Amino acid sequence: MADEDRAQALIARMLRRKFYAVFWNAPDPARMAPHLAAHLDYTIGLEKQGLLFASGPFVGEGAPPGGGMTILRAENLAAARRLAEADPFVLAGVRGFEIREWVLNEGSVGLTFHFSDQSTSFT
Repeated sequence: MADEDRAQALIARMLRRKFYAVFWNAPDPARMAPHLAAHLDYTIGLEKQGLLFASGPFVGEGAPPGGGMTILRAENLAAARRLAEADPFVLAGVRGFEIREWVLNEGSVGLTFHFSDQSTSFT
């Protein structure tokens, strides 16, 4: 089998599940502190509803101040945008965002672990 055909055969078996990656930015991260609890309540709520796949801040050298990423499960880009726009940081005008459609092809999971309260469930 030619390499191109083999690549297409491998791709055909992949998950190809669409998600929405939200890249957060904050021009003045110091302004975020008063809204942190509300933001966390909001993201934990999305997690519990099954709408949030993963979320967290960027860290380390070169990480943008106040920057982070959230990966959402949503019906479409418009629905993902509505979820991002409802974040308390955004509502308070202290954080902006950019959304990109993202397709999950490779990886593995067998256990759901909710990071916010350390609960688990088998799926």
